[in-house]
Amino acid sequence: PRLSVASGVYLEPQRVTMSTKEKDTPIRYSLDGADPGLGSPVYRDPIMVDIPTVVKAVSVDRRGLSAVTRREITVVKGVKSLTLTAAPAEKYSAGGALALVDGRRGSERYNDGLWLGFEGHDLDLLFDFGSPRALSSVSVGCLNDTASWIFLPATAELFASSDGNDFRPVHQVSSDLMKMRNSVKGAQGFTISLEDFQERYLRVVVKNIGLCPPGHSAEGKKAWLFIDEMTIQ
Repeated sequence: PRLSVASGVYLEPQRVTMSTKEKDTPIRYSLDGADPGLGSPVYRDPIMVDIPTVVKAVSVDRRGLSAVTRREITVVKGVKSLTLTAAPAEKYSAGGALALVDGRRGSERYNDGLWLGFEGHDLDLLFDFGSPRALSSVSVGCLNDTASWIFLPATAELFASSDGNDFRPVHQVSSDLMKMRNSVKGAQGFTISLEDFQERYLRVVVKNIGLCPPGHSAEGKKAWLFIDEMTIQ
């Protein structure tokens, strides 16, 4: 079967239609990740997907069941747009800004396709919620692999705005985690707590340390900052 929506991350609910080359061929589908069979629901009308869902479908003819068509659709609620001021390195782009909110966390490997990598510069991310939104915390995933020139952030800063033009600082953190660059290896994370935050725009700036520090084998070379999942609550 053909499905109208590709696998990916979306900021709006998706209307999924299904079709086959033979117009009257029945389609059976599932929304729970299980492979559909003869006992699965028959597709009749478009399906609205508004939560992370694995859609699978098969067609049924006299020869039996077709191969399974699979789509993994992640819908992120409450975010109108997500914009990176500066793009990550092309080979570590992970599909762009939406990879930061897709629910998939990076592994211990920097090249697993889930991390966004920034060489010598910061992550600067702008959330537009569409309308004022109350938040209590922001969590950020980061990677420490100094042998690969990847270091934990220097600091993280949050800014708020009601119009998307004028931003005011709301929080800055330089946590103990960020200072443990030589002792904590692998995927890490930190959480910034917020008080009385209710704005339409949130800007998150995670600072790269800039250059590999003194004593490192690549001292003075551009350092890498690797960021993955970002959770806002």
